[in-house]
Amino acid sequence: GISSSVSQQVDNQLIDDVRNLLFGFGPNVSGRDLAAINIQRGRHNGLADYNTIREAFGLSKVTSFAEITSDVDKQATLENLYGDVNNIDFFVGMLAEDLLPGASVGESVAAVLTYQFQQLRDGDRFYYENTFTPEEIAIIRNTRLSDIIRRNTDTTIIQDNVFSLINDGTAGDDLLNGGLGDDTLNGLAGNDTINGFAGNDRIDGGSGNDEMNGGTGDDTYVVDSTGDIITEDPDAGTDTVESSINYILGDNLENLTLIGSNNLFGLGNTLNNQLLGNTANNALIGLAGDDTIDGGAGDDTMLGGAGDDTYVVDSTGDLITELANEGIDTVETSLSYTLGDNLENLTLTGANSIFGIGNDLNNQLVGSAANNTLIGLAGDDTIDGGAGNDFMFGGAGDDTYRVDSLGDLISEAANEGIDTVESSITYTLGTNLENLTLTGNDAIDGIGNSLDNEIIGNGGNNRLVGVDAQSSNPGLGELDVLTGGEGADEFILGDEVNVFYADGTDLLTATDGYALITDFTSGEDTIQLNGTAADYRLVDLAPTQTFTYEGHTYFTFQEETSWKASQAQAEALGGNLVTINDAGENDWLVGNFGNRLRWIGLSDQASEGDFQWVSGDTSTYRNWSPGEPNNTPFISEGEDYVEFYANGQWNDVPYYFVNGSGDNQMIVRSGIVEIGSTSPGDLQGTAIYRNNPGYESYDLIGIVQGETISSFGSDFTFV
Repeated sequence: GISSSVSQQVDNQLIDDVRNLLFGFGPNVSGRDLAAINIQRGRHNGLADYNTIREAFGLSKVTSFAEITSDVDKQATLENLYGDVNNIDFFVGMLAEDLLPGASVGESVAAVLTYQFQQLRDGDRFYYENTFTPEEIAIIRNTRLSDIIRRNTDTTIIQDNVFSLINDGTAGDDLLNGGLGDDTLNGLAGNDTINGFAGNDRIDGGSGNDEMNGGTGDDTYVVDSTGDIITEDPDAGTDTVESSINYILGDNLENLTLIGSNNLFGLGNTLNNQLLGNTANNALIGLAGDDTIDGGAGDDTMLGGAGDDTYVVDSTGDLITELANEGIDTVETSLSYTLGDNLENLTLTGANSIFGIGNDLNNQLVGSAANNTLIGLAGDDTIDGGAGNDFMFGGAGDDTYRVDSLGDLISEAANEGIDTVESSITYTLGTNLENLTLTGNDAIDGIGNSLDNEIIGNGGNNRLVGVDAQSSNPGLGELDVLTGGEGADEFILGDEVNVFYADGTDLLTATDGYALITDFTSGEDTIQLNGTAADYRLVDLAPTQTFTYEGHTYFTFQEETSWKASQAQAEALGGNLVTINDAGENDWLVGNFGNRLRWIGLSDQASEGDFQWVSGDTSTYRNWSPGEPNNTPFISEGEDYVEFYANGQWNDVPYYFVNGSGDNQMIVRSGIVEIGSTSPGDLQGTAIYRNNPGYESYDLIGIVQGETISSFGSDFTFV
């Protein structure tokens, strides 16, 4: 009762009872232990444990004390008191949680408060009976506390952020301290000591030699004296120095902005700095780190040092110095510009039609929204003109061009690398361009030229053509790789006039070309052919049986074809015609494949008399039949291809011969295929052959990789 209560001091000031003895036990304490009261209240009213309540509010249960708090001392205390995370009182658990980023509570308290305010809102008839227009919502969202104060009090002048402290010093030596908000602290004259503490503070010491410490937050310091000292702790925000004198960034300071109109010098540090010049001629040096250096107006000298630096150029007098092996550096400019030594990338900005020239490195050249000219010179360059009708020239190297406008023009000289066009519009490869990749998801076409092309579709329904249909023999001698990507794609192997990739009646060239379709999906994609189904045949490439020897897989094709076509089929399944390394392997092949004539991977078609393995293997083992190779010259081509006799001896033969009827007849065999693995994967594929009218031969015009097509059904269209 009253007799046992501790008397309390009554005062309208902050007394010691309130300041130091509000919570606790004992005769000298006037307050109550609020934590204990809340725990007891929760238990008395049947409040569930911490984990159960978390789950009720849609949060996951914790399984360890470390999930509640990163403070190891708190973890030990909780474990000592409760033993198990499922025994923790909710009041204790929610107060022990780590704070959410930018908040003063943990996720459990945040969940409870969110639920509470949602229920208060949804139970308010003024909320659900009166909805705001978008315009009213915009006004509400833009209303600040300062607006409310102005409308409801006699105050007319107040800073927009009412929680920001504007604190001005005097002409003397002042000590200025900020608060927890975004403060503006002006020392004025004198040698001042200014502390910003928390918040994004602006600190200007004024004249005199001032000591400034912004504390946590993204702070801005104004420097005008060589005696000004700035102190910043690590990981205390991204801070900026505005200086009207030459300045070197100290520890833990990220950015430097030179102000005024004098020619100044600015030096960064090892952090990722942003260095900005003023309107005069500045010298800016970044040192280590990935720096952004903008000299501003004037003719500026910029040196980024080590790291991936970005330079902003807006004057023809700007000078950039970069040393070798000091990162991947980028120049952003609104002027026509040529990359200097050791600069890798160039981005054009602004609305003017300007040009950009690379150097001998692997450059990335990016145009602006205007019509630009971009020239890569040597190196493997990536050139993206951006919006507008751009002219792009990669020069030597394996270059990549990005096209997004019908007016984009690409120029490539012969023998200057393997070049790729990435296009978001229908595109036909120009002269000396090898590869095409369609981008985006639109239904667009990709069309090749007379080179060996690799054409890749996008996520839409594409029409892919690997040849120049206007040439005299479209596809002859070409090896085009067609990949449709997502969507229902159409692969064009012929049009109304031509059979693409076919030698026709010209066996004398002995030159095979074909299209390799890498991702055909039966029932979704289609293949277009010239003529009718009767003009073609389909050959299943899947082996009936495979064998292994010395870690490699071997098999033969079910049907016979030419040496070149057999090698093409082998490549489509991930292998080559066999390379024979020694007598042991040769004898093993006789035992497994010696029941008929077979192709092996030896040929001198590249250089007469110099027989080489098509796999690139340098094995010198040979097992010629007596008198072979003899290169019998009864045809103009010569005997360039090697067959394997049933007894294991080898013989060179031509591509075709003249049969008893006087017709040219292609020599066909079943090739022995070798794959350098005992687990070669799914050996599926379909070869498409065109019959040569009047000749006992077929032309390989296409191979479908990974798919067995048994008939000319809905997967084909004929024109």
